[in-house]
Amino acid sequence: QLTIDGSPSFHLRPVFLDHPVATHRRYEQAVNVLKQEIHQYFRQERLDRLGVEKLLWLTFQPDLQLRQIPFSGHLGRQYVSGKFTVLDFRLGRHAFQLFPAFDNYLSLLEGEGHSRAELKTRAEETLEALLKNIRKEQGNHLEVEDFVAPRREFLTTVETNIRIGAAPIKFDQRQERDFFRQFLPDTDFDGGEEIEKVSFDLNQLYPGGLQRAFYRDELATRLQQIIYQAENTPLVLIGAEGAGKHTLLHEVIRRYLSETESPTQVRRQRLWHLDPTRVIAGMSIVGLWEKRFEAILRHVRQPTGKAGEPSDKLLVDNPIALLEIGRSAQNDLTLANVLKPYLEKRLLQLILIATPEQWKIVQERDRSFSDLFQVVRLPASQPEEALRIALRQRRRLELENQCQITIQAVRQLFNLQRNYLPHKALPGSVMKLMRQLATKYRGFTVDAPEVRQEFQDLSGLRERIFDESMRLEEAEVEKVIGRELVGQPEAVRALADAINAVKAKLNNPDRPLASFLLIGPTGVGKTQAAKVLCRYLTGNERQLMRFDMNEYIDETAVQRLIGDYYNPEGQLSGKVRYQPFGVVLLDEVEKAHPKVLDLLLQVLDDGRLSDSRGRTVDFTNTI
Repeated sequence: QLTIDGSPSFHLRPVFLDHPVATHRRYEQAVNVLKQEIHQYFRQERLDRLGVEKLLWLTFQPDLQLRQIPFSGHLGRQYVSGKFTVLDFRLGRHAFQLFPAFDNYLSLLEGEGHSRAELKTRAEETLEALLKNIRKEQGNHLEVEDFVAPRREFLTTVETNIRIGAAPIKFDQRQERDFFRQFLPDTDFDGGEEIEKVSFDLNQLYPGGLQRAFYRDELATRLQQIIYQAENTPLVLIGAEGAGKHTLLHEVIRRYLSETESPTQVRRQRLWHLDPTRVIAGMSIVGLWEKRFEAILRHVRQPTGKAGEPSDKLLVDNPIALLEIGRSAQNDLTLANVLKPYLEKRLLQLILIATPEQWKIVQERDRSFSDLFQVVRLPASQPEEALRIALRQRRRLELENQCQITIQAVRQLFNLQRNYLPHKALPGSVMKLMRQLATKYRGFTVDAPEVRQEFQDLSGLRERIFDESMRLEEAEVEKVIGRELVGQPEAVRALADAINAVKAKLNNPDRPLASFLLIGPTGVGKTQAAKVLCRYLTGNERQLMRFDMNEYIDETAVQRLIGDYYNPEGQLSGKVRYQPFGVVLLDEVEKAHPKVLDLLLQVLDDGRLSDSRGRTVDFTNTI
């Protein structure tokens, strides 16, 4: 255990190897990071001479005794004092001493029956010799701090599964020298290797990296029965963004793994979080990604290669991508088409996470694919339940980040959510901001002022607009706006009324904050009015989203605004999705295509629209 930047952290490494290493403030997280590093370490290895040597050192577990040997004395003109780590173990008739801080120097003591005093004396002699050699190499000056043992040091065992490809062990192995061979793609795919390239094993997060789902016991039990039953039932978990879909699955995985910790149990089934976009990455030859995906699916069906063993699971949280990725001008085959035969025959289990809008698009595009899934809906938490969840999560965040989150801060978070994010599902909309605050103010106290500052940075709104303790005088607002918008008293009053309504929370929560149609000849200040309004609300013009409607006069304008199959990120929907607070200026709107006006009418009525991927874009915090 080390102190890094003033806070204690755990630093883990193998005993007999310098790498891989992992560092984290929490021990459980450090273990998870180390497991991931070990997987990465062996990903490109083969079970040849070098690979098997690393693997043997990593799995070598003699009966180790950890000691910290005090050493003090002069090395030339320099006085050295401190405790140094030594690991003693026996192998056959001989005793060994390992010095981890000195590049894993291993000392051999021949014979049997060495007393503890003899081992200590031998360790001191070896330490002195090592320190002298290092001092000589460093120019007669030794940085002792690099070798002294930390105050707290311990041995532990970490269990993990790795996959390493077989290769012939040849002691006189000739290297391939075909220069052009390295540019040819590998068409012989190993499913175990490929799935680690495109997926992440969620089991590796156990226990500390898995989120806890509070007050969802009944639904978690139901999901566990569906996911880990003998029959591979395709499942889709549907819920609004922020309702806790990923957290609920984490809870299911945690329960399953905690129930199968006994070594007498069968092999644990893994849940792989698959990224569909990575399946075709680098697959430039026709038919190559299909072979890769088939190899992955075969590995999921039989992870150990033995019949009768339980299969692994696949999780995808971007279901629309399954219907799109793989299709080209020459081929209509997609990932969903490859998956269908496996799902129809229940050869493997696929779990999807989707919002209601995303699932509607999946049903419209491929009904035969969507009908294969059992649907489980996750409702958003009510405010009372969300508050209890937030208080439970608050304690966990405080322990992870060594900070303090006050009740006033939690109250401020819920007030802001109620006033400005009412269409975001609970508890996710509150917990996202709370996690950001806990990380940002690690080691400090998070109170209401810190929450308001973070919300100001997030939204761009000035604090005096959303802070209930700060008052706005109507005359003052009109005076400030009238100073920049000269000669337009009617427009000044209209803009001031909108600002006062936003401040008093009197605007319709299901529509934009305000809507204005500014009519007049060129040069009277229509664009200036939008800029003045944006500056008053946010303090600058960066939150002004300007669209020249001269560019949206044809029938394809709607697709460009909300996205289409080939360009899913619409110009309007994408801009507002990433910047939900601000002023939208539609310049020369009369020139837009009639279908664009119909689209804007939906925004004025409902305060939202859905893009081509089914993602809801909220306009209720825009003008």
